[in-house]
Amino acid sequence: MVARRGVRSGIWIAAGAILLVGGLAVGAYLFDEDVGAGSVPALEGDPPMEPPATWDRIRVEVLNGAGVAGLAARARDHLREEGFDVVYYGNAASFDQETTVVLSRTGPAGAARAVAGRLGVTRVETAPDSTRFVDVTVILGADWPGETLDEADSSDEDGVEKGVPWWDLRQFLEGRDGT
Repeated sequence: MVARRGVRSGIWIAAGAILLVGGLAVGAYLFDEDVGAGSVPALEGDPPMEPPATWDRIRVEVLNGAGVAGLAARARDHLREEGFDVVYYGNAASFDQETTVVLSRTGPAGAARAVAGRLGVTRVETAPDSTRFVDVTVILGADWPGETLDEADSSDEDGVEKGVPWWDLRQFLEGRDGT
């Protein structure tokens, strides 16, 4: 009887440890916070631009309009490294976008120019859309040089993303559908 109680206790402890580790991994994935970039330079030729005090963060959505596998994910990673809050990335409605365009969704185009400058894009337009809940939309075209910002293939031969620890579940939870 005593041996059974010890085995049962061990099972409960193991189950609790698995739930704790799983919860921590999911929490780390869901609440991953990126540090802001501070000042964001303007495009070449524009006067230097400091983000207004109201810009706690610039919310960005990145859409793959070129149909190149992994293009939106590379742009997402680059923008997050630069301190932008990429809240959505995925495919555009079509894959016939020739040139990359950065759309300002709220107010003045300063945030869009800052994002465009970090991506090396010169085409910035104003297209207000309060239903998107983002400040900037990036539609990546066939001209976007994503390979120059990040490695073209960011995974090793086992399919594990380079630079990401093996235990980081985000590499398995994020979509591998080419976005």
